[in-house]
Amino acid sequence: MVARTEDALRRAADDIALASGRRVLAVPADASVPEAIINAIQQASLEFGGSIDILVNNAGSTPEDGIDHVDFAKWQYSIALKQFGYARFAQLVLPAMRAQKWGRIVNVIGRSGHTGRDLSISPVGQSMRGC
Repeated sequence: MVARTEDALRRAADDIALASGRRVLAVPADASVPEAIINAIQQASLEFGGSIDILVNNAGSTPEDGIDHVDFAKWQYSIALKQFGYARFAQLVLPAMRAQKWGRIVNVIGRSGHTGRDLSISPVGQSMRGC
């Protein structure tokens, strides 16, 4: 598991280990930073003695500020985290998955498909008002 917030990461890893009876590695890292991703993959490979068979990308959230209040630094971080971070993780694990002819990559983009989102408050929805 990789996350920025070390305390929450360790608690989540402990909960999963307890519930599953499996060993869980917690690697504090910012997935928007390429070097942190490389380090996380290396740590996991060393800890578990081989390649990563299953990768689940599920990072961060998209800022929900209205279009009049968009903080572009937050949006840039969100893009670096989700789009580039997901791609970097996949790029690093894919060669071993191909070599062993097995592996899975799951990208969780958001919860809006389950919980719905009021598009009138999203930046895109607000920009479309009056169209």
